[in-house]
Amino acid sequence: MRTIVIDPATGVAGDMLTAALLAAGADLPEFWAALASLPIPIRCRAEKVQKRGIGAVKFHVENADGVSVDKLTFSRVKSPRQLLTPEAHPLRGLAEVSGVLRRAQLPPRALELALKAFQLLAEAEAAVHGVSVDEVHFHEVGALDAIADIAAASLALSLLKPDRVVVRRIAIGGGTVKTEHGILPVPAPATAKLLLGLPSVSGPVDKELATPTGMALLRAFADEFGDLRVGGILAGEGFGAGNLDLPDRPNAVRVLVFDEAENQRGGEEDRVSVLSCAIDDMSGELLGALIPRLIEAGALDALCLPCVMKKNRQGMRLELICLPADADRLARLILRESSSLGVRIHEERRMKLGREFRQVLCRGEAVTVKLAMEGHRVLRAAPEFDQCLALAKKLDLPVAAIFREVEALAQAFLRSPE
Repeated sequence: MRTIVIDPATGVAGDMLTAALLAAGADLPEFWAALASLPIPIRCRAEKVQKRGIGAVKFHVENADGVSVDKLTFSRVKSPRQLLTPEAHPLRGLAEVSGVLRRAQLPPRALELALKAFQLLAEAEAAVHGVSVDEVHFHEVGALDAIADIAAASLALSLLKPDRVVVRRIAIGGGTVKTEHGILPVPAPATAKLLLGLPSVSGPVDKELATPTGMALLRAFADEFGDLRVGGILAGEGFGAGNLDLPDRPNAVRVLVFDEAENQRGGEEDRVSVLSCAIDDMSGELLGALIPRLIEAGALDALCLPCVMKKNRQGMRLELICLPADADRLARLILRESSSLGVRIHEERRMKLGREFRQVLCRGEAVTVKLAMEGHRVLRAAPEFDQCLALAKKLDLPVAAIFREVEALAQAFLRSPE
């Protein structure tokens, strides 16, 4: 099992996170080849620098003239298909950004992470401005540097092949930051939306340390947030340099890569929060809609069970599990979306199998298969049902038939460790 620990003790931005992952072992030929496939006119490079005497990597996104693209002026153009140039940068919506990412030759996991990060950015901006996600037009976050940073960081993480990503407490800075909407307090509104429910700390300086792009990437990458104990064999370590020069500490994200020792392999263990409440005065339609709503909001699992309540009333017991950092936010969602007046919250120890995602080719289409792992050993292989359903609809075939075909193809993964 491989665990990656991201430590944003002096902030986080997209370029800093990319650089730290490169320094920790992702600086591979595959990284630069895939990044070069982005259909936008930029070039990326990494260089070794020092931050207060600590060796680090700095990641740069530049135009053809070697100018850092985050210094270019943003302006509206009429056509979203117009080629991006230093003089004219279209304000891109989520669909246009997703199209750029999909046209690149990114591995499936990297593409999934990059799309998730931009979705999170769009949702945060939509919440700030009081509009729908489809109405959001990215400004800073949709420009060349952010597309490159998000693609690069997602690609670097996927190349390190983590089984788990842990993000430690996030430093957000303080003071004010100058934006296109004027001077705003730190954290800026979009950053604040992405920080909701996460362990963070103000300072240690009055500068913006956590950017929306960096926060969206942490949200997309992390399995757990908090100062958790992580152990094993340290297989990689690196610092990703930021743009600031702080008076008493390096402005850098640190990444640690731990591989579990062979004699420790087996069931994985972590802590989860369990939320529960009883409901007896809510329609089945509304209660049924609540489960997918909770899953979309970050619950790891959720279910309803019939029960008998006080005064012999028949009711339903709602129960979900989530990461401890998400517990309060999800409890508030239950209170807002259900008829319950109170939610019980407690933490439990959880043992789980590791998981990996692979792809098989079924009737000319790639379908994802989830592998249940015990160390290096594959115990079970299960097709992703949504993808089987989509393929069945496309081919006008019974979904059960497609599911069985993918399940048969997935048996090739059921092998003992070499």
